[in-house]
Amino acid sequence: MTLALAASTLAPLGGVQPVLAQSKLSEGTVVKVKGSTSLYYIGSAGKRYVFPNEQTFLSWYDDFSGVVEANPQDVAPLLIGGNVRYKPGALLIKIESDPKVYAVSSNGVIRWVKTETLAKQLYGDKWNLLVDDVPVAFFANYNVGTAIESAAEFDPEGEETVTLTISDSFRARIVAKQVSKNLEECEKAENQLAKIQKRLRKRGLSVDSVVDGFIQRCIASAIQPLGPGQPIPVNNDDDDDDNDGKKVTICHIPPGNASAKTTISIGWAALKAHIKHGDTLGACSGQTHGDTTAPVISAIVTTPHATSTDIGWTTNEPATSKVVYATQTLATASSTFAVANGSLVTTHAAMLPNLTPSTLYYFRVESADAKGNVATSTEQTFTTTAGPAPADTTAPVISQLSATSTNQTTASVTWQTNENATGKVTYATQPLSTATTTQMATHAGLMTSHAINLSGLTASTTYHFRVESADGSGNTATSSEMTFTTKPVPPPVDTTAPIISGLTVTPHATTTVVAWTTNEASTSKATFATQTLVTATSSQMVFNASLTTSHSLTLSNLATSTLYFFLVTSADASGNTATSTETTFLTLP
Repeated sequence: MTLALAASTLAPLGGVQPVLAQSKLSEGTVVKVKGSTSLYYIGSAGKRYVFPNEQTFLSWYDDFSGVVEANPQDVAPLLIGGNVRYKPGALLIKIESDPKVYAVSSNGVIRWVKTETLAKQLYGDKWNLLVDDVPVAFFANYNVGTAIESAAEFDPEGEETVTLTISDSFRARIVAKQVSKNLEECEKAENQLAKIQKRLRKRGLSVDSVVDGFIQRCIASAIQPLGPGQPIPVNNDDDDDDNDGKKVTICHIPPGNASAKTTISIGWAALKAHIKHGDTLGACSGQTHGDTTAPVISAIVTTPHATSTDIGWTTNEPATSKVVYATQTLATASSTFAVANGSLVTTHAAMLPNLTPSTLYYFRVESADAKGNVATSTEQTFTTTAGPAPADTTAPVISQLSATSTNQTTASVTWQTNENATGKVTYATQPLSTATTTQMATHAGLMTSHAINLSGLTASTTYHFRVESADGSGNTATSSEMTFTTKPVPPPVDTTAPIISGLTVTPHATTTVVAWTTNEASTSKATFATQTLVTATSSQMVFNASLTTSHSLTLSNLATSTLYFFLVTSADASGNTATSTETTFLTLP
């Protein structure tokens, strides 16, 4: 992965302290190069680190009052060690090529915040103001860790507390890399020794104790950078889940939630994995072994009704159940209500009674374990459903009424209603108010788009009709009377071909004009060849698709002094075709 380096381009800074000589550029100093807007953090081992942008700087410092100015020649000898990363927990970042929003964790790890709700829980309602767009080039400065699924998995304040200074961040990064590299070497040695053990066992020999001792010493040496010269803390117990009954005491730090660290004992076999994932050797500072961890609340579900609401959630350990709720945000509500149950369970259910229909409520849930550790969810909302609807006494509204005759004996009547309703058409060949007989057609079911087909009608006849629709409560709407006329009977089908007459030929040297007439409008086509068309191996054709009674076609590219055989063809609009008898003409010399 290529490390992208870029000095920050900042607005002119006010309150910058006087120029310092190189000898005074100690670790922890933030330097502005004289005559430039570039800012650098002075780290250990004579290296300087670049602030890639102003947001990175302000994630560590409140203002620029602590920045000192130095001459370029005093800063130039300090090697650039890399970019300064955002302070863990301080901001959210989004890579320009990636729509995901990430929380910055320690050791250069960024973790995807999976939902907007989760972002609000971790960073407040204005979380979006804390998002900084990071160029793709700077993405190389970070490693993508596991996604954050719930608020219990990440503690922004805890992350900020653990990494107080930029130097802390760099030291953690260097130590983590060194320990990881050391443990990889131990793992390679372990694999090689395992192969040797396998060969020796085939010969009845065993050096398991020697190998185990070597691996333990290798791991102990590998993790020494985590603590200066500290002996390996070991628990001797009677368990058989570790090598020779020995366990190592470590401080387990959940990813992204440094404030939830816990002292645990693990077997040798698990030590490498824990160290690689950020755990530290030895007991956690200020940590007791009693239960001081609050339950983890998850999977909050609400099922609102008109005057009550069911709320359920789960915890990772048995705990009590409590819901605090109000019709205003709980932080400012003048009065609140609560429902509680002291039973210790992991699956929680509470029913909130005596609620008002169609009302927004604010609530949070609380659970306390047997040791009194209390977990409180973020504030959430639900809206109760509407109460029973009043009796419906309003008839449907009929609109977009139309009737179309589809052929001589059928018609289609369509209309819309503003609510689900039945459909009925009443029709007759006289005004309905005076008609001696009427007919009726209906459709099944309640709907808003109505279509009824009428059949058995008489061609070229005017029909009078009206429609009716009734909703589920029996309220009926009736349209005004309208009319439609069925289509007429179509004329008989034309099956008679045109009659060709008056065929004339006007030859020239290389062209000839052929003309004729027909008794009805039809197309024009002439087919010709230098042999009789009955036996000619090839022929030519001239065609005009226009319908006319006077036809004239010019035959081109003819040979001089040559006898041609031809006939003409005409087809009327119905496709009936007439063809003349074969005739000849002789082109001029």
